[in-house]
Amino acid sequence: MEMRKESNHFVIRLTRGEKLFESMQSFFEQTGVKGGRVQGIGAVDEITLGRYVLETKGYVWGTWQGEFEVVSLQGTISETGLHAHAVISDHSFQCFGGHVKEARVSATLELFVTELKKIRREMDSEVGLKLLEL
Repeated sequence: MEMRKESNHFVIRLTRGEKLFESMQSFFEQTGVKGGRVQGIGAVDEITLGRYVLETKGYVWGTWQGEFEVVSLQGTISETGLHAHAVISDHSFQCFGGHVKEARVSATLELFVTELKKIRREMDSEVGLKLLEL
């Protein structure tokens, strides 16, 4: 992982073989960022995505391996870490996406973080998720 800071913005480049959440945990430890938003594009060769099922208050997960373009990665950063969703495309340009559990970089992953004040999450028992506390 390489990074550069400009004001309250960070530009991060992940390289082949790096994992998104391990890298972001290292980023949080190095910078102390506890609130913000992240955007990204790039390519991955393994990704685990999920979709939340409100009725069961749990995720359904799927893992894919191959060559995928990260068309869009968006997320929030809170004191509990990164919460990200992504849309990826496969070899036939079909797109799919969901909540990102983990992703391994195949070529590069370019991330842009805007730091905000500390953001907290609190469990919402009706939904079954830790939601942003505003």
